[in-house]
Amino acid sequence: KNKRRVRLARILIDGPKNLGELQQRLKMEGYYHSKETIAKHYALPMEEAGILVWEGGSCRLTEAGRAVVDSLGEADLGALFPKGSKCYEEACLIALEKNRSYKELLDMIPRADLQRTVRRLAAKGLVAKLKPDRHATYRLAASGEGARLSVTEEKVLGSISSEGSGVNEISRKAGISVRRTFKYLKRLRERGLVSCSQGLVILSLTEEGKKIAAKILQVLDAARIEPRLDRTRGEAPLEPFGSAGERKTDLAVPKVDFSPKAGRGRFKTKRDVNEKQFYELVLASGEGGVAQASVGKLLRLPSREVSRIASRLESWKLIRREKIVYGGRNTFRIVSTRKPPSMCSILGAPCITCPNANRCEGADEGASRWEVSPEECPLLERWIMGAE
Repeated sequence: KNKRRVRLARILIDGPKNLGELQQRLKMEGYYHSKETIAKHYALPMEEAGILVWEGGSCRLTEAGRAVVDSLGEADLGALFPKGSKCYEEACLIALEKNRSYKELLDMIPRADLQRTVRRLAAKGLVAKLKPDRHATYRLAASGEGARLSVTEEKVLGSISSEGSGVNEISRKAGISVRRTFKYLKRLRERGLVSCSQGLVILSLTEEGKKIAAKILQVLDAARIEPRLDRTRGEAPLEPFGSAGERKTDLAVPKVDFSPKAGRGRFKTKRDVNEKQFYELVLASGEGGVAQASVGKLLRLPSREVSRIASRLESWKLIRREKIVYGGRNTFRIVSTRKPPSMCSILGAPCITCPNANRCEGADEGASRWEVSPEECPLLERWIMGAE
């Protein structure tokens, strides 16, 4: 679908050419490029696809390349299909060799792209929609004998034929409006007396669409590429076209594990940098706290962002907010809810398992699980200041 590559292939039909000759011929066609651009962006992809090869400083078409150019003829596929797409339009045309519904095409094209693809093809006159005679067909699911029905519900049930009826037909036979018909049909469906089947929109190729689809198949056959149009529902969508010998990319796709990590803690992501600075500022303010209006000036944050962070930290119960008047305006005083341990509580604490892997001198080797008393621990300060 690249006009320059197609033109380059048609130039090489006359015989092998070097870069200088290709550059001059492309200039005559109105394409002004350097030799490096021609070699890197136009000749190299065609060489990787097996369309041309380099021999002795000149490039020539391969047998597959000649077959592609011959089958393409003067057709301009680049004007019909978007150049930077995943070939959904081409895949849809090939799949519509026989009439299909939207549901069948969902097995080949993702739902998010199907409507857009069909709309483009229909606007260009390549695809036509064959709409059903009725939007929905209602049928009797049960006889209704013994069921407590109102007079209108009985009329609606009696208006449904054995082959199935549309809403307008039921409304006309029952003698009620279409709006009321929908209401009573909904009630009967909820009670299991009536079933409904939606009319499917069938997609079909126009005469012009059949010609373009045949042209695409000729090009694919010449390039020895088999269309891949089948996949199981629920699997990742396949590329519409591929070949057994297609070149693998050298780029490795990283596998990211999005599962929650145990012990991840707070303030670990890039978004939490402001929250961490906010909380550290509150901790540094001590028992007096800090005014919320002054936090924005200190951290250079807008007031809306300060309010969001404060609400988030308050929901985590890391801070509490008290209403005050600061600088002649109403605001909040933010105080940390974290209380430092007192020496009395530390000395009165029971023995705990020593976290030091080297077993310091204060550890009681005779005690179970290397327990140590806070009064004897030389690493008491590290315990207090360590992570919670």
